[in-house]
Amino acid sequence: MAFSSGTILGLYKSMAGVRNFKKLWAWQLAEAFKTEVVRLLKGSPAAWRDYKHRSQLTDSAGAVPKHISEGFLRFYPADNCNFLRYAISSLGEAEGWIRDGIQLGYYTDADCAPAFRLCRRCAKATSNYRKSVELFIPIFEEQQKKKKKGQGSQGSQGSQGSQGSKGSRVSRGSRGSKDSKGSTTTEQPRRREASPSRTRTL
Repeated sequence: MAFSSGTILGLYKSMAGVRNFKKLWAWQLAEAFKTEVVRLLKGSPAAWRDYKHRSQLTDSAGAVPKHISEGFLRFYPADNCNFLRYAISSLGEAEGWIRDGIQLGYYTDADCAPAFRLCRRCAKATSNYRKSVELFIPIFEEQQKKKKKGQGSQGSQGSQGSQGSKGSRVSRGSRGSKDSKGSTTTEQPRRREASPSRTRTL
């Protein structure tokens, strides 16, 4: 059974039971992880003064919910999956910066435990969400192929029809008669000669 693009879009978005990215479990965990990262930074004056560490950590943690929301708002499931991969990559980067902070003495293991826990949960939720979206990629691709094929056939039929009608008009307009030498001459409408007026002889 063929579905319209809008129907498929609604199916794959409603599959998660939401129509707003803020209701996605993966997005909610990403936001919680970002909030925890900010708490860590504000709780460590040394980490806050380290501009490179602070900016890299906040950028990577903040990119996670942004990638998830942007992917959700994309029309094609393949694009959504790409942004979900970006989100998982940003999670890994943020986790790495937190571990660097532990080594630098900015945080303790106990301080970072909630952030690591949220990071793992968000990565798992985002990965599961991506796998569910991937199921719709072949359906979308097949739908797009059928759409392009239909547009191509309609265009060729229209051009053939216009050429055929033009050719028939030309053939009808150039229709003539052949003379004894085989050349074609265009028939001219016959003019009716006026009969001479009869005079009455007296």
